[in-house]
Amino acid sequence: MKKITLLITLISSFIQAQTTIESLINQTSLDNMTTYVRELSGEDPTVVNNENVTITHRVSYAGSGNNLAADYIVEKLNETGLTVTVQNYSSTGRNIYATQLGTVNPNDIYIVCAHYDAVSYFCADDNASGVAGVLETARILSEQCFENTIIYALWDEEENGLKGSNYFSDYFFSQNKNIVGVVNIDMMGYDGDNDKVFDIDINNNTTSTQIKDDLISIVDDYDLDIIPLVVNPGTYASDHASFWSNSYGAVLLGESWENDDITPGYHSSSDRISLFNMPYFHEMGKLITGYITTKGVLCAPNDNSNEEEEQEEENLNTNDIKDIKTIFYPNPTRDIFEMDFSTEKEREISVFSLLGKKVLTLTTNNKHVTINLKNLEAGTYIVEIKTKNGEKFNLYNIIKE
Repeated sequence: MKKITLLITLISSFIQAQTTIESLINQTSLDNMTTYVRELSGEDPTVVNNENVTITHRVSYAGSGNNLAADYIVEKLNETGLTVTVQNYSSTGRNIYATQLGTVNPNDIYIVCAHYDAVSYFCADDNASGVAGVLETARILSEQCFENTIIYALWDEEENGLKGSNYFSDYFFSQNKNIVGVVNIDMMGYDGDNDKVFDIDINNNTTSTQIKDDLISIVDDYDLDIIPLVVNPGTYASDHASFWSNSYGAVLLGESWENDDITPGYHSSSDRISLFNMPYFHEMGKLITGYITTKGVLCAPNDNSNEEEEQEEENLNTNDIKDIKTIFYPNPTRDIFEMDFSTEKEREISVFSLLGKKVLTLTTNNKHVTINLKNLEAGTYIVEIKTKNGEKFNLYNIIKE
């Protein structure tokens, strides 16, 4: 019985963690992202250093405007409660990043990043849009516990030779830091033809390819309304290339340059938020949150006492074993599986993928239940059974061949 209880507890913890991914994705706020862009691009005034200001530009060599943008980013990251580092790598360059230390694998580092400098006034898409994605992800995930370390980074002087990200990458490489994966966001607000396509630029680094696969899985598993286009070989004209140069796995995420669908205001003061495709911008933000949540790996719920385990065993004994005559069969299966219960009782039966996405659900009070898996891909699924009042009392694995 102890072994069964442990199995149920482990699967339950997994389901809880994975379903939380979807809830975190759904916390991605278009209003927040829009506010970040409007304030960083100078469309709206904001408050920095307790003063009412307008960020008129983010041009590095022009001084004060870009410094004001950097101060704004520092304050937004400080609000998350994470450890914020201001990396002054030259007299003109300043990187800002927040670190969320992993509880299990603190040396395994995932980075989500964007450059905040610009070449002209406004420059909403390039790259206030990417900064907004990083800040919103940090806001949402800072309250969570993760097994791996996450760094939310904003680079300076991308427009002047990738200077900020080059410095960071070279420094971490010199310190033998284990950067597991980097997602660089550069321009994600424009979709002029409304085809929902975005680019993932990769190279032939195995980890780069894996990041691409993981991003596509997030789109598919959480039904995001955007379409990935893989570009290989990808461009070297953004900050991910700084990590490629040190053989770190990295990708570029953004609107579709490959399809020549980029903002008509590119590298000019015509790059305004009024050109954004807002639903597209929102979905891109969700993708970033989903990817970082998945790779950070949410901490498992705590099991605080043996008393809880004993209570769980008692519940299993009284609810599961007495009620279920035959758990389900066949297992593995090709198309269907069946369940037999001792009593007629209203139950909700749900099937989840291993990423926590609910792929099938039904409500029934029959003693004998047949569930059709014909339309699902081969793989391992988790079956959850709830009583009418919503109390979960059973979880099982099933394999579809």
